[in-house]
Amino acid sequence: MDNVWLHAKGEIWDPIIQTLQKKKYWGKVIKRTERPLIHELEEIKKNVDLPEQIAKNQYIFYEKLHEKMYILLNNLIRKTDWGTDRYNSSPFHELSNMVKIYSDFYTIYLFKEKISLVIFFISPHMGWDNILYETAKFFNIKTLLLDQSHIPNKFFHYFNFTDYGTFSTSRILDNLTEYKIEKKIEKDWFYTRKKPDIRSKLSQLTFNKLLSITRVKNYINRFIEKNDYLRLIKEFSSRERRAQSFFRFYIERDYKKELKKYIQTEYSLKEKYVYFPLHRAPEKSTSSWSGVYLDQILALEKLSRLIPDDWFIYVKENPGQTGASRGKLFFRRLKLIPNLVLTPLDANTFELTRNAQFVATIVGTVGWEAITGGKNILIFGWGAWYKMLPGVFQFREDLNFNDLVGKKVDHTMLQKKLATLINKCGTGIIHGQWINQSPETFSMEENTISVVRSLIKILYS
Repeated sequence: MDNVWLHAKGEIWDPIIQTLQKKKYWGKVIKRTERPLIHELEEIKKNVDLPEQIAKNQYIFYEKLHEKMYILLNNLIRKTDWGTDRYNSSPFHELSNMVKIYSDFYTIYLFKEKISLVIFFISPHMGWDNILYETAKFFNIKTLLLDQSHIPNKFFHYFNFTDYGTFSTSRILDNLTEYKIEKKIEKDWFYTRKKPDIRSKLSQLTFNKLLSITRVKNYINRFIEKNDYLRLIKEFSSRERRAQSFFRFYIERDYKKELKKYIQTEYSLKEKYVYFPLHRAPEKSTSSWSGVYLDQILALEKLSRLIPDDWFIYVKENPGQTGASRGKLFFRRLKLIPNLVLTPLDANTFELTRNAQFVATIVGTVGWEAITGGKNILIFGWGAWYKMLPGVFQFREDLNFNDLVGKKVDHTMLQKKLATLINKCGTGIIHGQWINQSPETFSMEENTISVVRSLIKILYS
Protein backbone atom coordinates (compact mmCIF):
# COMPACT_ATOMS: atom_id res chain seq x y z
CA MET A 1 0.00 0.00 0.00
CA ASP A 2 1.42 3.36 -1.07
CA ASN A 3 1.32 6.64 0.82
CA VAL A 4 0.80 9.09 -2.03
CA TRP A 5 1.60 12.73 -2.66
CA LEU A 6 -0.84 13.58 -5.45
CA HIS A 7 0.05 16.78 -7.26
CA ALA A 8 -3.44 17.21 -8.67
CA LYS A 9 -6.47 19.41 -8.22
CA GLY A 10 -10.16 19.24 -8.99
CA GLU A 11 -13.12 17.17 -7.90
CA ILE A 12 -12.40 14.68 -10.66
CA TRP A 13 -9.69 13.09 -8.48
CA ASP A 14 -11.71 12.66 -5.27
CA PRO A 15 -13.61 9.49 -6.29
CA ILE A 16 -10.43 8.10 -7.87
CA ILE A 17 -8.59 8.50 -4.56
CA GLN A 18 -11.46 6.97 -2.57
CA THR A 19 -11.68 3.96 -4.91
CA LEU A 20 -7.93 3.23 -4.76
CA GLN A 21 -8.02 3.54 -0.97
CA LYS A 22 -10.96 1.13 -0.74
CA LYS A 23 -9.10 -1.33 -2.94
CA LYS A 24 -6.11 -1.05 -0.54
CA TYR A 25 -3.69 0.22 -3.18
CA TRP A 26 -3.34 3.62 -1.53
CA GLY A 27 -3.15 4.51 2.13
CA LYS A 28 -2.64 8.12 3.10
CA VAL A 29 -3.08 10.58 0.21
CA ILE A 30 -1.92 14.21 0.27
CA LYS A 31 -3.61 16.02 -2.61
CA ARG A 32 -1.91 19.34 -3.10
CA THR A 33 -0.69 21.61 -5.90
CA GLU A 34 -0.12 24.81 -3.91
CA ARG A 35 3.42 26.06 -3.48
CA PRO A 36 4.97 25.78 0.00
CA LEU A 37 5.01 28.90 2.14
CA ILE A 38 7.81 29.97 4.47
CA HIS A 39 5.63 29.72 7.59
CA GLU A 40 4.84 26.09 6.67
CA LEU A 41 8.54 25.30 6.56
CA GLU A 42 9.10 27.09 9.86
CA GLU A 43 6.32 25.07 11.48
CA ILE A 44 7.37 21.69 10.14
CA LYS A 45 11.03 22.22 11.12
CA LYS A 46 9.89 22.69 14.74
CA ASN A 47 8.15 19.32 14.79
CA VAL A 48 10.31 17.03 12.64
CA ASP A 49 13.88 15.91 13.21
CA LEU A 50 15.43 14.41 10.10
CA PRO A 51 17.80 11.45 10.47
CA GLU A 52 21.43 12.54 10.20
CA GLN A 53 21.97 10.99 6.76
CA ILE A 54 18.85 12.58 5.23
CA ALA A 55 19.76 15.95 6.76
CA LYS A 56 23.21 15.66 5.22
CA ASN A 57 21.82 14.63 1.83
CA GLN A 58 19.42 17.57 1.97
CA TYR A 59 22.34 19.94 1.33
CA ILE A 60 23.85 17.72 -1.35
CA PHE A 61 20.46 17.74 -3.07
CA TYR A 62 20.21 21.54 -2.93
CA GLU A 63 23.63 21.87 -4.54
CA LYS A 64 22.54 19.50 -7.32
CA LEU A 65 19.51 21.70 -7.94
CA HIS A 66 21.90 24.46 -8.97
CA GLU A 67 22.58 22.47 -12.15
CA LYS A 68 18.93 23.05 -13.09
CA MET A 69 18.71 26.60 -11.78
CA TYR A 70 17.97 28.22 -15.16
CA ILE A 71 14.81 26.22 -15.74
CA LEU A 72 13.76 26.49 -12.08
CA LEU A 73 14.09 30.27 -11.98
CA ASN A 74 12.29 30.61 -15.30
CA ASN A 75 9.38 28.59 -13.95
CA LEU A 76 9.29 30.39 -10.61
CA ILE A 77 9.19 33.86 -12.15
CA ARG A 78 6.30 32.89 -14.43
CA LYS A 79 3.82 32.32 -11.60
CA THR A 80 3.19 35.18 -9.20
CA ASP A 81 0.43 36.21 -6.80
CA TRP A 82 -0.93 38.33 -9.66
CA GLY A 83 -1.22 35.45 -12.12
CA THR A 84 0.87 33.65 -14.70
CA ASP A 85 1.17 36.64 -17.03
CA ARG A 86 1.88 39.38 -14.49
CA TYR A 87 5.47 40.00 -13.43
CA ASN A 88 6.14 40.95 -9.83
CA SER A 89 9.80 41.68 -10.55
CA SER A 90 11.19 39.34 -7.87
CA PRO A 91 14.97 39.74 -7.54
CA PHE A 92 17.18 36.86 -8.62
CA HIS A 93 18.31 36.20 -5.06
CA GLU A 94 14.73 36.08 -3.78
CA LEU A 95 13.90 33.43 -6.37
CA SER A 96 17.00 31.50 -5.31
CA ASN A 97 15.77 31.61 -1.72
CA MET A 98 12.50 30.10 -2.92
CA VAL A 99 14.40 27.13 -4.37
CA LYS A 100 16.00 26.40 -0.98
CA ILE A 101 12.73 26.83 0.93
CA TYR A 102 10.84 24.52 -1.43
CA SER A 103 13.54 21.85 -1.48
CA ASP A 104 13.71 21.81 2.34
CA PHE A 105 9.92 21.69 2.66
CA TYR A 106 9.48 18.75 0.30
CA THR A 107 12.41 16.81 1.78
CA ILE A 108 11.02 17.08 5.30
CA TYR A 109 7.38 16.58 4.34
CA LEU A 110 7.96 13.49 2.16
CA PHE A 111 10.00 11.94 4.99
CA LYS A 112 7.47 12.91 7.68
CA GLU A 113 4.50 11.42 5.82
CA LYS A 114 6.46 8.33 4.67
CA ILE A 115 5.49 9.05 1.04
CA SER A 116 6.32 6.15 -1.29
CA LEU A 117 4.72 7.46 -4.50
CA VAL A 118 4.50 10.96 -6.02
CA ILE A 119 2.03 11.47 -8.88
CA PHE A 120 1.69 14.53 -11.12
CA PHE A 121 -1.55 15.04 -13.04
CA ILE A 122 0.30 17.37 -15.41
CA SER A 123 3.97 17.78 -16.29
CA PRO A 124 5.86 19.88 -13.68
CA HIS A 125 6.19 23.45 -14.93
CA MET A 126 5.63 25.89 -12.05
CA GLY A 127 9.01 25.67 -10.35
CA TRP A 128 7.90 24.28 -7.01
CA ASP A 129 6.43 21.18 -8.69
CA ASN A 130 9.74 20.71 -10.54
CA ILE A 131 11.45 20.76 -7.14
CA LEU A 132 8.93 18.25 -5.77
CA TYR A 133 9.78 15.93 -8.68
CA GLU A 134 13.55 16.38 -8.22
CA THR A 135 13.22 15.78 -4.46
CA ALA A 136 11.37 12.51 -5.00
CA LYS A 137 13.91 11.33 -7.57
CA PHE A 138 16.90 12.24 -5.40
CA PHE A 139 15.53 10.33 -2.41
CA ASN A 140 14.48 7.33 -4.54
CA ILE A 141 10.72 7.83 -4.18
CA LYS A 142 8.74 6.45 -7.11
CA THR A 143 7.30 9.08 -9.47
CA LEU A 144 4.51 8.81 -12.00
CA LEU A 145 3.82 11.67 -14.42
CA LEU A 146 0.54 12.00 -16.27
CA ASP A 147 -0.60 14.35 -19.01
CA GLN A 148 -3.92 14.53 -20.81
CA SER A 149 -3.62 13.59 -24.48
CA HIS A 150 -5.08 15.37 -27.49
CA ILE A 151 -6.52 11.96 -28.36
CA PRO A 152 -10.02 12.01 -26.83
CA ASN A 153 -10.35 10.34 -23.42
CA LYS A 154 -6.70 9.23 -23.30
CA PHE A 155 -3.81 10.29 -21.05
CA PHE A 156 -0.07 9.75 -21.26
CA HIS A 157 1.92 8.22 -18.44
CA TYR A 158 5.68 8.07 -17.90
CA PHE A 159 7.97 7.58 -14.94
CA ASN A 160 10.84 9.93 -15.82
CA PHE A 161 10.41 13.60 -16.71
CA THR A 162 12.72 13.42 -19.75
CA ASP A 163 10.80 10.46 -21.19
CA TYR A 164 7.89 12.62 -22.35
CA GLY A 165 7.45 12.16 -26.11
CA THR A 166 9.53 8.98 -26.22
CA PHE A 167 7.48 7.12 -23.58
CA SER A 168 10.03 4.32 -23.29
CA THR A 169 9.15 3.87 -19.60
CA SER A 170 5.39 3.72 -20.28
CA ARG A 171 3.49 0.45 -19.89
CA ILE A 172 1.60 -1.10 -22.81
CA LEU A 173 -2.08 -1.04 -21.84
CA ASP A 174 -3.86 -1.92 -25.11
CA ASN A 175 -3.28 -3.75 -28.40
CA LEU A 176 -4.61 -1.50 -31.16
CA THR A 177 -3.05 -2.04 -34.59
CA GLU A 178 -4.39 1.14 -36.19
CA TYR A 179 -6.11 4.34 -35.05
CA LYS A 180 -8.13 6.15 -37.70
CA ILE A 181 -7.44 9.85 -38.00
CA GLU A 182 -8.85 12.09 -40.70
CA LYS A 183 -6.26 13.43 -43.14
CA LYS A 184 -6.94 17.05 -42.38
CA ILE A 185 -5.03 20.03 -40.98
CA GLU A 186 -8.04 21.74 -39.39
CA LYS A 187 -8.74 20.86 -35.77
CA ASP A 188 -11.37 22.22 -33.39
CA TRP A 189 -9.53 22.50 -30.07
CA PHE A 190 -11.87 23.37 -27.22
CA TYR A 191 -9.27 25.66 -25.60
CA THR A 192 -8.96 27.85 -28.73
CA ARG A 193 -12.67 28.42 -29.20
CA LYS A 194 -13.67 32.04 -28.79
CA LYS A 195 -15.07 32.63 -25.35
CA PRO A 196 -18.40 34.49 -25.17
CA ASP A 197 -18.29 38.17 -24.31
CA ILE A 198 -18.75 38.68 -20.57
CA ARG A 199 -21.87 40.81 -21.03
CA SER A 200 -23.71 38.17 -23.07
CA LYS A 201 -22.55 35.52 -20.62
CA LEU A 202 -23.91 37.47 -17.67
CA SER A 203 -27.24 37.95 -19.43
CA GLN A 204 -27.62 34.18 -19.71
CA LEU A 205 -27.12 33.52 -16.00
CA THR A 206 -29.99 31.92 -14.18
CA PHE A 207 -31.26 33.36 -10.89
CA ASN A 208 -29.49 30.59 -8.96
CA LYS A 209 -26.19 31.29 -10.68
CA LEU A 210 -26.53 34.98 -9.95
CA LEU A 211 -26.67 34.09 -6.28
CA SER A 212 -23.11 32.83 -6.59
CA ILE A 213 -21.00 35.89 -5.73
CA THR A 214 -17.80 34.05 -6.62
CA ARG A 215 -19.05 33.30 -10.13
CA VAL A 216 -19.98 36.93 -10.79
CA LYS A 217 -16.67 38.13 -9.36
CA ASN A 218 -14.79 35.82 -11.74
CA TYR A 219 -16.61 37.23 -14.75
CA ILE A 220 -15.92 40.81 -13.65
CA ASN A 221 -12.24 40.06 -12.94
CA ARG A 222 -11.76 38.53 -16.40
CA PHE A 223 -13.33 41.62 -17.95
CA ILE A 224 -11.00 43.92 -15.98
CA GLU A 225 -7.92 41.83 -16.84
CA LYS A 226 -8.54 42.39 -20.55
CA ASN A 227 -8.43 46.18 -20.20
CA ASP A 228 -5.06 47.75 -19.35
CA TYR A 229 -6.55 50.88 -17.76
CA LEU A 230 -9.14 49.07 -15.65
CA ARG A 231 -6.43 46.67 -14.47
CA LEU A 232 -4.17 49.61 -13.56
CA ILE A 233 -6.94 51.18 -11.45
CA LYS A 234 -7.63 47.87 -9.74
CA GLU A 235 -3.96 47.24 -8.96
CA PHE A 236 -3.29 50.81 -7.84
CA SER A 237 -6.15 50.56 -5.35
CA SER A 238 -4.44 47.58 -3.72
CA ARG A 239 -1.62 48.47 -1.33
CA GLU A 240 0.10 45.15 -2.02
CA ARG A 241 0.11 45.63 -5.81
CA ARG A 242 0.45 49.41 -6.00
CA ALA A 243 4.26 49.62 -6.08
CA GLN A 244 4.52 47.73 -9.36
CA SER A 245 1.17 48.57 -10.92
CA PHE A 246 2.62 51.09 -13.40
CA PHE A 247 5.50 48.71 -14.15
CA ARG A 248 3.04 46.02 -15.28
CA PHE A 249 0.85 48.57 -17.07
CA TYR A 250 3.69 49.81 -19.26
CA ILE A 251 4.93 46.29 -19.99
CA GLU A 252 1.54 45.55 -21.58
CA ARG A 253 1.31 48.88 -23.40
CA ASP A 254 4.86 48.62 -24.78
CA TYR A 255 4.24 45.05 -25.95
CA LYS A 256 1.13 46.01 -27.91
CA LYS A 257 2.90 49.02 -29.41
CA GLU A 258 5.92 46.97 -30.54
CA LEU A 259 3.78 44.16 -31.94
CA LYS A 260 1.74 46.62 -33.99
CA LYS A 261 4.93 48.25 -35.29
CA TYR A 262 6.47 45.02 -36.62
CA ILE A 263 3.42 43.23 -38.08
CA GLN A 264 3.44 43.11 -41.90
CA THR A 265 0.09 42.99 -43.63
CA GLU A 266 1.55 42.37 -47.10
CA TYR A 267 2.70 38.79 -47.70
CA SER A 268 1.91 36.05 -50.21
CA LEU A 269 1.01 32.42 -49.66
CA LYS A 270 2.52 31.72 -53.09
CA GLU A 271 6.06 32.40 -51.85
CA LYS A 272 8.24 29.56 -50.61
CA TYR A 273 8.09 29.84 -46.84
CA VAL A 274 8.20 27.99 -43.52
CA TYR A 275 5.41 28.64 -41.06
CA PHE A 276 6.40 29.12 -37.41
CA PRO A 277 3.61 30.05 -34.95
CA LEU A 278 5.01 31.38 -31.70
CA HIS A 279 4.18 29.69 -28.42
CA ARG A 280 2.35 31.70 -25.83
CA ALA A 281 4.89 32.48 -23.15
CA PRO A 282 5.11 31.64 -20.37
CA GLU A 283 3.42 28.33 -21.14
CA LYS A 284 3.57 24.78 -19.81
CA SER A 285 4.87 23.22 -23.02
CA THR A 286 7.85 25.53 -23.47
CA SER A 287 8.55 25.68 -19.72
CA SER A 288 8.62 21.87 -19.56
CA TRP A 289 9.78 20.53 -22.89
CA SER A 290 11.69 23.14 -24.89
CA GLY A 291 15.19 22.91 -23.41
CA VAL A 292 17.35 25.78 -24.68
CA TYR A 293 14.57 26.69 -27.12
CA LEU A 294 12.69 28.29 -24.29
CA ASP A 295 14.38 31.11 -26.21
CA GLN A 296 12.08 30.81 -29.24
CA ILE A 297 14.06 33.29 -31.31
CA LEU A 298 17.09 30.99 -31.07
CA ALA A 299 15.04 28.40 -32.97
CA LEU A 300 14.09 31.02 -35.58
CA GLU A 301 17.72 32.07 -35.98
CA LYS A 302 18.76 28.47 -36.60
CA LEU A 303 15.82 27.92 -38.95
CA SER A 304 16.94 30.96 -40.97
CA ARG A 305 20.36 29.38 -41.47
CA LEU A 306 18.79 26.07 -42.56
CA ILE A 307 16.51 27.27 -45.37
CA PRO A 308 17.51 28.70 -48.80
CA ASP A 309 18.16 32.43 -49.03
CA ASP A 310 15.10 33.08 -51.19
CA TRP A 311 12.67 31.43 -48.74
CA PHE A 312 10.68 33.31 -46.10
CA ILE A 313 9.77 32.53 -42.51
CA TYR A 314 6.19 33.47 -41.69
CA VAL A 315 5.85 33.97 -37.96
CA LYS A 316 2.50 34.43 -36.25
CA GLU A 317 2.18 35.76 -32.72
CA ASN A 318 0.06 33.73 -30.32
CA PRO A 319 -3.35 35.45 -29.95
CA GLY A 320 -3.29 34.89 -26.18
CA GLN A 321 0.15 36.45 -25.64
CA THR A 322 0.71 39.22 -23.11
CA GLY A 323 3.72 41.44 -22.51
CA ALA A 324 5.19 39.24 -19.79
CA SER A 325 7.73 37.55 -22.09
CA ARG A 326 7.93 39.91 -25.06
CA GLY A 327 10.04 43.00 -24.47
CA LYS A 328 11.40 45.46 -27.03
CA LEU A 329 14.56 43.43 -27.60
CA PHE A 330 12.44 40.41 -28.52
CA PHE A 331 11.11 42.30 -31.54
CA ARG A 332 14.49 43.84 -32.36
CA ARG A 333 15.99 40.33 -32.51
CA LEU A 334 13.15 39.20 -34.77
CA LYS A 335 13.90 42.06 -37.13
CA LEU A 336 17.54 40.93 -37.45
CA ILE A 337 16.47 37.62 -39.03
CA PRO A 338 16.49 37.83 -42.86
CA ASN A 339 13.20 37.27 -44.74
CA LEU A 340 11.16 36.97 -41.56
CA VAL A 341 7.57 38.19 -41.82
CA LEU A 342 5.46 38.76 -38.71
CA THR A 343 1.93 38.08 -39.95
CA PRO A 344 -1.25 39.73 -38.60
CA LEU A 345 -2.90 38.14 -35.57
CA ASP A 346 -5.97 37.22 -37.62
CA ALA A 347 -3.98 35.34 -40.27
CA ASN A 348 -5.49 31.88 -40.75
CA THR A 349 -3.13 29.36 -39.15
CA PHE A 350 -4.57 26.47 -41.18
CA GLU A 351 -4.03 28.33 -44.47
CA LEU A 352 -0.48 29.23 -43.43
CA THR A 353 0.16 25.56 -42.62
CA ARG A 354 -1.39 24.24 -45.83
CA ASN A 355 0.67 26.47 -48.14
CA ALA A 356 4.01 26.19 -46.31
CA GLN A 357 6.91 24.10 -47.61
CA PHE A 358 7.00 22.68 -44.10
CA VAL A 359 6.06 23.84 -40.61
CA ALA A 360 8.40 24.52 -37.68
CA THR A 361 7.68 24.75 -33.96
CA ILE A 362 9.25 24.21 -30.56
CA VAL A 363 6.79 21.52 -29.43
CA GLY A 364 3.46 23.05 -30.48
CA THR A 365 0.14 21.45 -31.40
CA VAL A 366 0.66 22.87 -34.90
CA GLY A 367 2.98 19.88 -35.39
CA TRP A 368 0.10 17.45 -34.91
CA GLU A 369 -2.10 19.54 -37.21
CA ALA A 370 0.63 19.52 -39.87
CA ILE A 371 1.43 15.79 -39.99
CA THR A 372 -2.25 14.78 -39.92
CA GLY A 373 -2.70 17.05 -42.94
CA GLY A 374 0.26 15.53 -44.78
CA LYS A 375 2.76 18.31 -44.01
CA ASN A 376 6.21 17.67 -42.47
CA ILE A 377 7.06 19.33 -39.17
CA LEU A 378 10.43 20.42 -37.79
CA ILE A 379 10.54 20.49 -33.98
CA PHE A 380 13.21 22.18 -31.86
CA GLY A 381 12.18 21.15 -28.35
CA TRP A 382 12.78 17.68 -26.96
CA GLY A 383 9.30 17.01 -25.55
CA ALA A 384 6.70 16.94 -28.34
CA TRP A 385 4.22 14.13 -27.61
CA TYR A 386 4.03 13.28 -31.34
CA LYS A 387 7.80 13.31 -31.98
CA MET A 388 8.07 9.57 -32.76
CA LEU A 389 5.40 9.73 -35.50
CA PRO A 390 6.00 9.87 -39.30
CA GLY A 391 6.62 13.33 -40.75
CA VAL A 392 8.35 14.67 -37.63
CA PHE A 393 11.97 15.87 -37.87
CA GLN A 394 13.98 16.83 -34.80
CA PHE A 395 16.31 19.77 -35.40
CA ARG A 396 20.01 19.05 -35.27
CA GLU A 397 22.95 20.83 -36.84
CA ASP A 398 23.53 18.05 -39.41
CA LEU A 399 19.86 17.68 -40.38
CA ASN A 400 19.38 16.57 -43.99
CA PHE A 401 17.36 19.42 -45.50
CA ASN A 402 16.42 17.35 -48.58
CA ASP A 403 14.78 14.74 -46.37
CA LEU A 404 12.82 17.42 -44.58
CA VAL A 405 11.38 18.92 -47.77
CA GLY A 406 11.36 15.80 -49.94
CA LYS A 407 9.81 13.03 -47.86
CA LYS A 408 6.04 12.77 -47.69
CA VAL A 409 3.96 11.81 -44.68
CA ASP A 410 2.64 8.26 -45.10
CA HIS A 411 -0.85 8.59 -43.61
CA THR A 412 -1.39 4.83 -43.31
CA MET A 413 1.87 4.46 -41.40
CA LEU A 414 0.90 7.48 -39.29
CA GLN A 415 -2.28 5.70 -38.20
CA LYS A 416 -0.34 2.56 -37.28
CA LYS A 417 2.33 4.43 -35.33
CA LEU A 418 -0.36 6.44 -33.58
CA ALA A 419 -2.00 3.20 -32.47
CA THR A 420 1.33 2.10 -30.96
CA LEU A 421 1.44 5.36 -29.01
CA ILE A 422 -2.19 5.10 -27.87
CA ASN A 423 -1.52 1.57 -26.63
CA LYS A 424 0.64 3.23 -23.97
CA CYS A 425 -2.12 5.64 -22.91
CA GLY A 426 -4.45 5.35 -19.95
CA THR A 427 -8.18 5.84 -20.48
CA GLY A 428 -10.16 8.70 -18.97
CA ILE A 429 -9.94 12.36 -18.03
CA ILE A 430 -7.37 13.30 -15.36
CA HIS A 431 -7.52 17.08 -15.78
CA GLY A 432 -10.95 18.66 -15.29
CA GLN A 433 -10.40 21.25 -18.02
CA TRP A 434 -10.39 18.48 -20.62
CA ILE A 435 -13.98 17.53 -19.86
CA ASN A 436 -14.68 20.35 -22.34
CA GLN A 437 -13.24 18.10 -25.07
CA SER A 438 -16.55 16.19 -25.07
CA PRO A 439 -18.76 17.45 -22.21
CA GLU A 440 -21.93 15.88 -23.55
CA THR A 441 -20.61 12.31 -23.10
CA PHE A 442 -18.68 12.75 -19.82
CA SER A 443 -19.72 10.63 -16.84
CA MET A 444 -17.91 11.01 -13.50
CA GLU A 445 -18.72 7.43 -12.53
CA GLU A 446 -17.50 5.90 -15.80
CA ASN A 447 -14.43 8.15 -15.81
CA THR A 448 -13.50 7.04 -12.28
CA ILE A 449 -13.75 3.38 -13.28
CA SER A 450 -11.59 3.93 -16.39
CA VAL A 451 -8.87 5.99 -14.66
CA VAL A 452 -8.67 3.62 -11.67
CA ARG A 453 -8.39 0.61 -13.96
CA SER A 454 -5.60 2.33 -15.92
CA LEU A 455 -3.68 3.39 -12.79
CA ILE A 456 -3.81 -0.13 -11.38
CA LYS A 457 -2.38 -1.50 -14.64
CA ILE A 458 0.29 1.20 -14.73
CA LEU A 459 1.39 0.95 -11.11
CA TYR A 460 0.47 -2.48 -9.81
CA SER A 461 -0.03 -4.90 -12.68
